Amino acid sequence: MKHFLTISVFLAVACLGCKPGKDTQVSKTTSPTDTPGPVISLNSFPLTVGNMWVYDNGDTIRAVTDTTIGGITATKLVKRNGNYTAAIYCANQPDGMHVIGSNWKFGFEELTGPLYSGSEAGDTVQYPNPSILMIKLPVAITNSWDVHIAGYEHFRRQWVSYVTLTTPAGTFNCVKMTTPDLNEYYSDKGLVQTVGITECLVAPCPVFATKLVYVNF
Repeated sequence: MKHFLTISVFLAVACLGCKPGKDTQVSKTTSPTDTPGPVISLNSFPLTVGNMWVYDNGDTIRAVTDTTIGGITATKLVKRNGNYTAAIYCANQPDGMHVIGSNWKFGFEELTGPLYSGSEAGDTVQYPNPSILMIKLPVAITNSWDVHIAGYEHFRRQWVSYVTLTTPAGTFNCVKMTTPDLNEYYSDKGLVQTVGITECLVAPCPVFATKLVYVNF
């Protein structure tokens, strides 16, 4: 959805303009950089307290504690980038990984994305009802699902292919997911890479990527 990613303040100001709406279905199922990979099984997101992910856009995400929200055991993920901090509460459910609450609006859309002045987290955690299905599991290629964020967005996610990719953190066998303006790559280590399109006035708009540089499990 939208999205927790690497865009410099200069580029964000210089490239104001045309970005696909979240309620439009824009397919980005092919990429010259994608290398076909083996079929893998993903049944849950690694929400173990102590897990940590570091990305090349400056994001550090840590699973810090488990808590109960509305009778559901959720893991608090703390995301830091520079001087800003966001909290995202996630839970593995029978149909996949749900976002139960977040103090940052983009937290209902993705785990890595812009966290800078103007979109920083607030003091109040929002608890959508129903919770937001961010990652539908287990993976089934071509399986798609709609994401509804009340008063904010409506968009679709879809699993499209198995891909092997290399980042500074290593080589991973992944499943690729598309959204209206992002491609996300998930392995058994979680989110490995995000590729998106920067807003701009004239198409084609520049493509950017956020890559995993360190994972501690």
